[in-house]
Amino acid sequence: MKKRKILLQSSKVTSIKAKYRSILFNMGDSNNPDLRRKVLIGDINGDRLVTMKKEEMGSDKIQMEVQLIKERARFKEDNRIKMMLMLQSSSDHMIMT
Repeated sequence: MKKRKILLQSSKVTSIKAKYRSILFNMGDSNNPDLRRKVLIGDINGDRLVTMKKEEMGSDKIQMEVQLIKERARFKEDNRIKMMLMLQSSSDHMIMT
């Protein structure tokens, strides 16, 4: 039981360190002035900053690029599923005739 507790505490410390590094990197990134500005003017407070995902901390440009990549991937997946359903439907139809 003690080993499990120690492992959980160690995991939490590692997680906190990773979060700290992510915030530090994003706040200091010269390609990400948006985050710094939002924190400085109070649009993002400290509580919000420490709960943000690293994707949310990215610059507006990076967030738009990530969104575009996700949309393209979704579109490809939708097309793949449609194609599979059409092939399955046509093979089912061939079997029935």
